[in-house]
Amino acid sequence: MRFTSTSHTASLLLLHCVLGEPDYLCKSFGHGSNNDFCVSLATYEDDSLSKQDFIMTFNRTQHDAAGWSSIGIGTHMNGSIIFVLYGDPNLESPPTLSIRSTSRHLPPVNLSLGDQHQHGIHIGYIETSWESSHKESSKTAVASFVCYGCNAWYNADRSAITPVLPFIWGMNTDQDFSIVEYADDADLLMHNRFGAFDLDMTKEKGIEPNQLPATISNFLKPYPPASEVEDVPEDYENLNQAHNHYDNDISESAKTVPYKHKRKIWLLHGLLLVASLFLLLPLGAFFIRSGSPHSLYLHLIPQILGSILGLAGITVGFFLSSKVSVWHQYIGIALGTALVAQLGLGLQHHRVFSRLKRKTWMGSVHIWIGRFVLLGGWANFIAGLDLSDYTVNLKVGFAIASAINACGLSFSIYRHAIGEPLGNNLKVPWVKVAKGVKWIDGGIANSECYFALNDENDDGESSDAETVGDGRAKTDGKGEMD
Repeated sequence: MRFTSTSHTASLLLLHCVLGEPDYLCKSFGHGSNNDFCVSLATYEDDSLSKQDFIMTFNRTQHDAAGWSSIGIGTHMNGSIIFVLYGDPNLESPPTLSIRSTSRHLPPVNLSLGDQHQHGIHIGYIETSWESSHKESSKTAVASFVCYGCNAWYNADRSAITPVLPFIWGMNTDQDFSIVEYADDADLLMHNRFGAFDLDMTKEKGIEPNQLPATISNFLKPYPPASEVEDVPEDYENLNQAHNHYDNDISESAKTVPYKHKRKIWLLHGLLLVASLFLLLPLGAFFIRSGSPHSLYLHLIPQILGSILGLAGITVGFFLSSKVSVWHQYIGIALGTALVAQLGLGLQHHRVFSRLKRKTWMGSVHIWIGRFVLLGGWANFIAGLDLSDYTVNLKVGFAIASAINACGLSFSIYRHAIGEPLGNNLKVPWVKVAKGVKWIDGGIANSECYFALNDENDDGESSDAETVGDGRAKTDGKGEMD
């Protein structure tokens, strides 16, 4: 938003308030950074409404128009009220302060006045300007504003035992806003740096940040009673009544954050990967060692379906992301590539084995890629939950599910290795021809391997694995395997 208001008018609205001295934080990212920022906070009590209002100044030092910086009230993105600052220091127009919120880890979207009022807050008296900077060839984008009733948003209280207000920060160093003329509702690319900090709501000693301008966020001092104020503007009473209206006219249920359909698609992204990584692919790995006469079919069905669902989930996440910039995304792309390679190698190995009746290097690579996909997929899924600000309980739950899967597969490998597989009686009801898979370690006597788990044989040694249900190799008159 781009607003300009006089400090004198804003000051009149602070009458009869008990003020807290400002606390502040400044963060620098080194020489040449375009995203050094500072934020100051002061609170005051609104006795008539039993609410606490925040006076804030947020600035960003920049030498060009690239990127954005943001701060948010809360411990994580989900449900936080976020202030995003960007602009071109070489233009005459003031910088843009965009007021936003989000659900989970979706891109923050504009928080309209209606949204603010239904949440019980009102953000007003916004001032944005460019100021000189101590950095050479740079300017400082400065935004000052008052957030009425803002303690209701996060349920913060300056009278608490530990009266700190949690903040998050994030920034993007590359986004170009010139194509949208620095509109306050411009779509945001994903942050490439982020963090958190706290500000004291009742700092005992006033601090005047040298890098912050003298706007409504600074020099916060008690004001004289209304009877001693001269030259009160004629519209002061109307402004005060409007302030009361904003804080009293609140809906019982908060309005949902926009773009709910995107949230549902992100949920689909996660559900597809849950089905693939935590159910189908582990089942496929278990069935190939089950000892069942139908183990090949039991392996192929969940393996192919799990690969398809996994690729679909990764594709959904890729197209919902405006930019690939975090490790979760890079690992996801690597896992998708590995799934395609594993599926192709497995099918090609089966085709070659059916013709030559011997193992291939493709089978061994297929196995190791599968292990990478499962272990990497479990870890990256939990990383995605963390990136999306899901609860600790959910992340712990999926970590436990990953451990259970890993232990279960390890146990099935052990049982197969000692010749006591767990699924001898498993069958596919509609399959009449027995297609079992025998392994060199723990297989039935006189049967050899379809996929080798050790290096005892090489590609030149004959080995069979597709045998009839009783485990005996069936040959024709020439002594070749069926």
